[in-house]
Amino acid sequence: METMAEPEEPNHEMSFYVDPNYIFTPLVKQALKTRGWHAVPTSVCSGVRAGVSNDKEFAKKIIRYCSLLWIRWRTTIPFVLLDPAVHVVNHISNEHMLTIKSKLCKMMANLSEAHGEPMHPETYILGDLAADPELAQTVCAIPDVMWILKPAVGSAGRDIHIANSGKALAAEIELSKREAERRASEDEDSEEVFIVQRYIMNPVVLPGPTGRGHKFDMRVYFFIASASPIISFMYNDGYLRVNAEPYDLSDTENLQAHITNFHVSKSHPQYDKMKDAVDGMNVRWTFEELAAHLQTHFGEPEGRPVIDHVKEQIRQILGHVTAEIKDELDPRPGCFALLGVDILLDTNLKAWLIEFTKNPALRKNTPHLAELHTNLVQEICDVALELRELRMAAQPLTCDLRSLRNFSVAHSEV
Repeated sequence: METMAEPEEPNHEMSFYVDPNYIFTPLVKQALKTRGWHAVPTSVCSGVRAGVSNDKEFAKKIIRYCSLLWIRWRTTIPFVLLDPAVHVVNHISNEHMLTIKSKLCKMMANLSEAHGEPMHPETYILGDLAADPELAQTVCAIPDVMWILKPAVGSAGRDIHIANSGKALAAEIELSKREAERRASEDEDSEEVFIVQRYIMNPVVLPGPTGRGHKFDMRVYFFIASASPIISFMYNDGYLRVNAEPYDLSDTENLQAHITNFHVSKSHPQYDKMKDAVDGMNVRWTFEELAAHLQTHFGEPEGRPVIDHVKEQIRQILGHVTAEIKDELDPRPGCFALLGVDILLDTNLKAWLIEFTKNPALRKNTPHLAELHTNLVQEICDVALELRELRMAAQPLTCDLRSLRNFSVAHSEV
């Protein structure tokens, strides 16, 4: 069988490559074609793919034929081969310092101490508690609190559970200690890292079909447009992920009442995929719907809509995070990062940063999500390409960009 030859004369001007067959693929293609860019021809991609054995090798070759690369997995991108004068890519090589929860919790503890204000629920690494009996005893003795345990990497609702008392947490710590000892004795690899996070027990809830309140979290988008000089933005729209069943502290084993994750909600036996609802209640709400609910139940305690107060808290948190990581981020030009941000709002109207999510799902299965994510991706591409134009013209970068529409500056040093 004849092998397809790799093209010999690459032409990357105003051309892009986007990973095929992902949720983001049509959004990115549409956004870039709107700007007059064109996709690397299928024949070229096929020729490159035929000569390599894996995605990493493919990425090393395909960058010869494009100026913009949008790839799902950060670890696939050959950062050292990128031309800073030409290439734009949708990841920063060490952005995972934010998305790995065990790394995030240490950084957020430092931030909270520095600013005298907690922004992230009190969080520990389970293995650290297992290795430090004195610390474990202190944490388990805290009265009237619950703890949520999560894998430090990824999740999609996987293996998340709640310890509803200090005694229950102590049992989790003991299990972790015994498992670590067993693995060590049998020379096995270390077990998966888990974090232990104080559970926010007083969330704002939304009305459900039975009249009982449903817990939710807010999905916001954080865009690090440039690592050096640092420029970051918060997108001013997003959506809510609403639990399928009413919030109930007496039943912490019911994940449908406590875990605000779409993968959990869609596993509910009554989930209607066509309506994105359970028993007639939408499991995703808009910010406009949240604003109306907050206005009805909380009024304007600071003389402005509550939703504006909440958004400003989030923007400030993201600004503090940016300032904290700016000296550690890989400063390579042309690299940007889009991260999902999960926020919980308590009954004191305090916004809590729960976690950052890599590769946030940019779904289009409701009219609001389709509009939200289409506009989000378009603005990201517009900003990224405007910054590229400035670099190519040897002009200083700025956050005063003509492309900005729905982004607010979180932090900038230009």
